[in-house]
Amino acid sequence: MADANQQLHGGIVAMAGSPTLSTVMDRTLARMRLVFYRMSDAPDFHSGYAEHNRDLVRMLRDGRREEAAAALRTYLDTAEAELLGHLDRWGR
Repeated sequence: MADANQQLHGGIVAMAGSPTLSTVMDRTLARMRLVFYRMSDAPDFHSGYAEHNRDLVRMLRDGRREEAAAALRTYLDTAEAELLGHLDRWGR
């Protein structure tokens, strides 16, 4: 599930057509894999986002880019808060 999630986000960034942005995303995703590895206490973390991923793909396929961008901002804010909550429990 984590791999599919990262492929989706990498693909969204690749749609921008910027090699520099894709390189930054690749590095970010590599770091995130380390964080996700540490999240063994939350093995279902990614499954909670599968529906959101599906919705994002549908919006993009339908050409609803502004709606997808707004949904992605909310999605990323939520995921960040959840990840930081896990890190706080581990004592960062």
